[in-house]
Amino acid sequence: MFCKTTKSKVDSKNLETLEKWIKKKWEPLISDQAGFRGYYFAAKPSGDFVIIILWKEENNAQDWTDNSAHQALVPEFMSLMVSPVEMDLYEVKKDSQNL
Repeated sequence: MFCKTTKSKVDSKNLETLEKWIKKKWEPLISDQAGFRGYYFAAKPSGDFVIIILWKEENNAQDWTDNSAHQALVPEFMSLMVSPVEMDLYEVKKDSQNL
């Protein structure tokens, strides 16, 4: 399993807007992607956040990034950001059931 992380910051007054955007526009689209295993959205009151997306295979994460429907959402997502977006990909070595 793999996870892709997205870290950035929104203005604290836009944190709820981002949460609603994820739920309404992003979640329905990603939920239909091959290899998608789930995601976590964690945020601080300051507006700092991280999204952790779990994928069955590494190529599933790249397929999501390359998806034209996903690409169409990027400008709207970026319009909410007040700091650079950092992304990374990790191989999950153990899940919580195997700790």
